[in-house]
Amino acid sequence: MTSDAPGPVRAALNSLREDPSVRGEALRHRLCDLYEAWLVGLLGEVGAGVALVAVGALGRRDPAFGSDLDLVLIHDGRPGIGQLAEQIWYPIWDAGVGLDHSVRTVPEAVSVAAGDLKAALGLLDARHLAGDAAVSESLV
Repeated sequence: MTSDAPGPVRAALNSLREDPSVRGEALRHRLCDLYEAWLVGLLGEVGAGVALVAVGALGRRDPAFGSDLDLVLIHDGRPGIGQLAEQIWYPIWDAGVGLDHSVRTVPEAVSVAAGDLKAALGLLDARHLAGDAAVSESLV
């Protein structure tokens, strides 16, 4: 599976959906493994100052089948971050996977969480997926 091809991701999700032997905890683990490998590939090698962070159910490694992906692209103010974000978000949408996403610096994420209970609760489960782990850790 190439990291940016929605077809193989859709096929893998359909295969999981149709396999009666994969249920409960095993299904959650397989979904996480599938999503995480795909998302790491979508971000690629971006260098320092950018990280992809899972929050909510994916952050807890507890997604339900068909639930959306809750993701935060954290950056240090890098120019052109919008183009990088599009490289991640569009393949997810093209695969038919729901997405709740944001692109923020750490101070922006903290500021939003201070005034938005849903955002604050999502960050409680923040987990580094790809990119600069130090940026993720500064958010967590």
